[in-house]
Amino acid sequence: MYNIEHIKSAQTAKTVFTSYRPALFIILSMLILAMMQPAQANTHLKKNAIPYIIQSGDTLLEIKNKYIRPEISYRLIQKYNGISNNKHLQIGSTLYLPRQYLRFERSRAEILSLRGDILIADNVGEQGKRYKVGDVINEGAIINTGRSSFMSLALEDGSQISLPSNSNVTLKRMRRYVIERAIDYDFDIMRGGSRTKVSPLRGSNDRFRIRTPKAISAVRGTEFQMRVDGDTENAIAEVVEGSLAVSNTITNGQIPLPAGNGLAVTKTGGEIKEKLLPAPEVANGTSVQKNDLLSFQITPVAGAKKYRISLANDQSFLEQIEDKITQDTNVTLPSINNGRYSVRVSALSENGIEGLYNTYSFKRLQNSVTAQGAKNDDGFSFKWSANGQSNRNYHFQLFSSSGSNKPDSNIAIVDESGLTANNILLSDIGAGDYVWRLGTTIFDEGEVHTNWTDYQTLKVGSE
Repeated sequence: MYNIEHIKSAQTAKTVFTSYRPALFIILSMLILAMMQPAQANTHLKKNAIPYIIQSGDTLLEIKNKYIRPEISYRLIQKYNGISNNKHLQIGSTLYLPRQYLRFERSRAEILSLRGDILIADNVGEQGKRYKVGDVINEGAIINTGRSSFMSLALEDGSQISLPSNSNVTLKRMRRYVIERAIDYDFDIMRGGSRTKVSPLRGSNDRFRIRTPKAISAVRGTEFQMRVDGDTENAIAEVVEGSLAVSNTITNGQIPLPAGNGLAVTKTGGEIKEKLLPAPEVANGTSVQKNDLLSFQITPVAGAKKYRISLANDQSFLEQIEDKITQDTNVTLPSINNGRYSVRVSALSENGIEGLYNTYSFKRLQNSVTAQGAKNDDGFSFKWSANGQSNRNYHFQLFSSSGSNKPDSNIAIVDESGLTANNILLSDIGAGDYVWRLGTTIFDEGEVHTNWTDYQTLKVGSE
């Protein structure tokens, strides 16, 4: 005899199993597919890999042969992605290919300008080579710029990087991968800094990074500066255009840095973020620089602790020739040859963060003269020596004076212009007090430029 309750229980169990069978089938199928596909790499792995979308007919070995270096086994890719069955890859799923395994072409940097004491250690290039404009340097090169020395580089993607004095920078990685033709630039700053103008990146897997010991800046088309402060050891980033994503290597924190902002990461990992100070005005920024030393008058900026003033042969500042940080607003710089130049001025905050800058174009036309006068047997002899490279003539003036260092009137007793010699003799000067000066005049590009000496006193006694 069959137990009626037992039969009912069996029928109920069969009914339950039958009703759940479609769901169980779906779950098992999903588990099987999951075992066949790449596991999701963690965030760190994703950052250091380029994703590849699996296409119809792909095998792990074929992908490896196309995009991975020959010495790397496909099993490393399999392990990296957590794939249990490499023969069954689901179309449309993502495979992560580590950058350190990828096939690549070496990229190079061309020297746009260099000035002063530059030392380049390039393991790929010729040893002991004296580099010049137009030469190329390779991945792994270490660049040291000395005092008052500058260098600018052009990268193959159109980006430009300028290195100031006293910098130590390694071109750690300069590559173009076979996959997607993606670029990968990675520079290490151990001392000093760089000002960089990055061309917009073409794809999401292009990468441009600049590192210091305390911070890493990831860039996607921007103009910015990254440096190590020599006094505080802070890592400092300043963004003029675009934006940066800065990684604090001490705390592993991520700091977005939009245009017009600066960041200092201290040696203990502290973060100081602030708006960039406004660009200072220079009262005589476009004036002709005639004197032996260059002179610039900076209008003070509220909140500024120091000012940075730089000179270059070009407005892009790729051919920099001078750089100075000072607390003074009346700044003098060494003499330079005649020509057209650019001056760039910015303010530094209390935290050492450099603000926005103004750039002025000016003409250098050295037009100074050293003059002296003395009595001799024939009267009073005035002699002079001009400084500068231009042809010129001279203008001598003598005025009566009431014992001061200024003339009594604007009417000169002696007024000789158009002189080409470097002296003049006055034999008939009556007793009295006088002041005199000498002007030197240059005709340049249809313009007349005259520069006068200060007044000098002359006392003539009665015979």
